[in-house]
Amino acid sequence: MEGLMMKARIILLGMFAFLTAELTVGAQLVERTYIVTDRQVYVSGEEIFCSLFCFDATKGGLSDFSSIAYMELVSPKGSAVRSKVALRQGRGAGRLRIPSDLPTGNYRLIAYTAQNRNEDGVDPFMSSRILSIYNTLSSSRSDGTRLATEADKNLTEAENRTFAASSDGYLEITSRGDSLLIRSLSSDYLDFCLSLSIGDGIPDPLGPSLDDFIKYCDSEKNKEHHFKGTCIPEYEGEIVSIKVSPKYEGIQAFLSSPGSRTDIYTSYVDSTGLVSFFTGNVYGDRDLVFELYSPDVEENFSYEVLSPFLCPELSEDNVPELFLSESIRDDLSKRSIYMQIGRHFGFEEFTGYLPIRPDLLFLGLNKVVYEMDHYTRFPTMRETITEYVRELSVRKQDGKTTIKVSPVKDHSFSSSLLSGTALVLVDGVIVSDHSLVLDLDPSLLKRIDIYPYDVSTGSYITSGVVNFISYKSDMAGCKLPSNVRILGFQGAPVPVCIGPGKEDSLSPDYRYTRIWQPLLRLAPAEEMAIPLGHLPQEELRLVIEGLSGSKAFHTGKILKN
Repeated sequence: MEGLMMKARIILLGMFAFLTAELTVGAQLVERTYIVTDRQVYVSGEEIFCSLFCFDATKGGLSDFSSIAYMELVSPKGSAVRSKVALRQGRGAGRLRIPSDLPTGNYRLIAYTAQNRNEDGVDPFMSSRILSIYNTLSSSRSDGTRLATEADKNLTEAENRTFAASSDGYLEITSRGDSLLIRSLSSDYLDFCLSLSIGDGIPDPLGPSLDDFIKYCDSEKNKEHHFKGTCIPEYEGEIVSIKVSPKYEGIQAFLSSPGSRTDIYTSYVDSTGLVSFFTGNVYGDRDLVFELYSPDVEENFSYEVLSPFLCPELSEDNVPELFLSESIRDDLSKRSIYMQIGRHFGFEEFTGYLPIRPDLLFLGLNKVVYEMDHYTRFPTMRETITEYVRELSVRKQDGKTTIKVSPVKDHSFSSSLLSGTALVLVDGVIVSDHSLVLDLDPSLLKRIDIYPYDVSTGSYITSGVVNFISYKSDMAGCKLPSNVRILGFQGAPVPVCIGPGKEDSLSPDYRYTRIWQPLLRLAPAEEMAIPLGHLPQEELRLVIEGLSGSKAFHTGKILKN
């Protein structure tokens, strides 16, 4: 036990020193985030696909500090949609769905990090993306929308700024069969995104480009920046903060997620009633299980999940007017039909999932696996554990049922420090009352995973981890105690790309964005092929936007099939 406590003390002191160092670094770091979208014009009900560039405005170039960014689609009436984007080395990809009842108008799409929330006087709209959104199923309009007059004709002509000028000398683009061949001409690495969408006569709104954003970041280097220090920078991932009563100060808290073996976090309630869980980013919208681990917790205890979003106010003068012209009626009608049919059939067969942060909790750790179908089905869990799960033991400790993970001599990867109580999971959810596990029906379990190591889950070190996994991932009917709450949580979407459909697909293809690659990278002289598949007999717009080192570039081309 003394050895375990010493190890825990060293790790916790190391974590404190690490966190202090990161806070010091974060206090000096100025981050700015720019968004590129697959298009700039949408109809209500569509999805917006995004590619993010998070910059270190202090030194220049991409920032490798923050691991999560926050997006908001904002009008003068407030935030219409909010989403999160996981970042890796300053790059990330996300998506958000436009509500079907969102009024017609121009909107600003902003992105920022927790580091920005610490900074005084930062303007979240300085580098925002301006999007035009049309509600084709309703006559509702924002205040900055009006019918175009003859004097406004030049503002409604389909002259797209994206294609007015291109940066030459960075990429060579050629067609080869049913693929687009892209070769780097730069002496630096290229980080960029690519969109191929159907073109029409609806004009894109004018707004800052990535080149404008880089110039803005350069101007930030000579400014004096002040930080409040009220937010902890999110270096490892999103910090999930939950507020409970201050009377629970010092009580241990657990946060876990059904069906996940990595979203496992522990913390303690501070003197203000705040519980902060340092996650490695929780992906997807999911339920989280929050537990205050103490017999003193009241059954009806209240809680509040604190929002990480800024919800900034936007003045009407900060949004360009949207002029409605009769000339775009047919194009809007077509987009409306595409949106409605596309939502009915879905686009999942055209999307591919991009890599996310690896499993950090058990990274590099071997585990012992018991496939339940390979063993005799005993009627109770106690018998199952006693008869053949040799790494586990069931004990009574201070009057409570306790499951322990014991070192096994012939397992070379077992920890010699195991001596305390194990962290017990059912389908990835922490179950602090181990007697509840013994009430499970063994016939509902698919397997048992055991990690015979001392594992740090945030605020303390547990002596091994055991996860009882059911066939249906429904916790096998395990009853949760009254000190547990189920939280609906919005995580960062898993990054996706959009590619061509399958040749034998029977689903109708009603997509305005045909190809979307948000996280592309090329080394000097490297080339890549982007499969195009079967393209419609319509005009297509190819847009590439990105960085060559710390310089912005963009390329726009019209492709005709």
